[in-house]
Amino acid sequence: MGASLGLALAVAASAALPAEAPLLTEVRQVRRLSAREAADRRPVRLHAVVTYHHRFPGWNPLFVQDATGGIYVEVASGLDLDAGDRVVVEGVSGPGMFAPLVLEPKVRVEGRASLPAPTRRTLHELLQGASDSLWVEVEGLVRRTETVPGSGGAERLFALTLADAGGHTFRVIVHASEETPPPERLVDALVRVRGAAATAFTRKRQIVDIQILTPGFEHVQVVNAAPPDPFDQPVHPVGRLFQFDPDGVTGHRVRVQGAVTAQGPGGSVYVRDESGGLRVELDTAPSRLTTGDVLDIVGFPERGEYSPVLRNATARLLRQGPPPEPARIDANGALTGDHDSLPVRIEGIVVDHAPERGGAWLLLRSGDHTFPVHVERGYPTGLASGSHVRVTGLCLVQSGTDNRVHGFRIAADSARDVVLLKRGRWWTLERALWAVVGLGLVVVASLVWIVRLRQGGSRARADVKVLSGLLPICAWCKKIRDDQGYWNQVETFIHERSDADFSHGICPDCVARERGRHREETRAS
Repeated sequence: MGASLGLALAVAASAALPAEAPLLTEVRQVRRLSAREAADRRPVRLHAVVTYHHRFPGWNPLFVQDATGGIYVEVASGLDLDAGDRVVVEGVSGPGMFAPLVLEPKVRVEGRASLPAPTRRTLHELLQGASDSLWVEVEGLVRRTETVPGSGGAERLFALTLADAGGHTFRVIVHASEETPPPERLVDALVRVRGAAATAFTRKRQIVDIQILTPGFEHVQVVNAAPPDPFDQPVHPVGRLFQFDPDGVTGHRVRVQGAVTAQGPGGSVYVRDESGGLRVELDTAPSRLTTGDVLDIVGFPERGEYSPVLRNATARLLRQGPPPEPARIDANGALTGDHDSLPVRIEGIVVDHAPERGGAWLLLRSGDHTFPVHVERGYPTGLASGSHVRVTGLCLVQSGTDNRVHGFRIAADSARDVVLLKRGRWWTLERALWAVVGLGLVVVASLVWIVRLRQGGSRARADVKVLSGLLPICAWCKKIRDDQGYWNQVETFIHERSDADFSHGICPDCVARERGRHREETRAS
């Protein structure tokens, strides 16, 4: 009986224990876990090939891949691993910030192996997220090359900015070595890149960007080389960019020439030629540029807010020239769109103004239109609502999804570009409205006070009416008889029939009388 009971208890206890999670031996088994399941730290043992790893302070990414897929392995510090190492990875599952991964790994190298055959992907397909950590191949036109800050020696990293056929950009990080230096003249070359797809994501586990991590330049294949001299091409008029051209080559750099009209944020400049204006984002430029300098520029054209923008551009100085004269326009002229990205001079009436990040923000009215003015440096003096001012700056047109002009703004360099022509009157419409509002509040308060006075008078009259008539009062003790025949003190009678309260004291006559009586009683004793 005792043995049977012990066996039953042992069986019940073993049934109550949670079943041990099965060992995960394939990448796809880990990747198919939900975030909650992966957080259970399920055991993992993978036989895989290293596709990317580098040792960089604070960032030691390790990607491995087997026949079922690729996965990220989180390591605390850099390991002595290279792409192509055949490894055994033992650890536990983790939910990751985007996809499941391997935590607390123990990595053992078993030899060398060939890298897996890459999966061809477009940028659009990569941004869907399913290819995260996979060894992929993607094509793009090189827009920019730079060394990753802080890298050097055996851990030198290069960053390439590539654009796909639709003009959308993404980054490729290449782990360079002395054996595989970067090719010359990569900018404007069409390349085919192989690497591990690394995703950027939000705290909500949603993908926002992609970059390709490549173990060396041997995995960067030049499909179409860049021209030896990017300036060896015809000069395009600024106003002809993105117009129909049956012989035009899309995606590649174009060459323009123009005079600097203004300098923008982040090393950008605005230039103009006889056909129009353009914003240029410079990667390489002369050390000092001033307004009026004439530049020879090559860059990649993209659609801007209204007019095109030239990005990842290189410029060289042709000559110095005088600052361009701004065009005199009104709001209707700005709304045609013909002056976008060009210097203008416009007048208006100040509707509102306020400080803004070391500069100023103004709202002006010109005719039936209002428009904002952003002053980069300083605050114009003497401004008041209703002031008449003249502003010199860049006209920047704003368009909607229908590509029509919906508005414009003026970008002024400093407070000196805002000239006060006529000071606004102190007695403005705004102040008049506030005065009317204040007067109305005074009238309302007066009416409330009068109503309360009348209500108080009515209550007083009602109280007097209650206490009127013939009141029976005792000639000796001064008590008053009520309607029920009871005799009450005067204070009680009046208090019950009105809102009056009493405080007691002694009048001077009574004080004198009581003192006299007190003296007589003292002598008698």
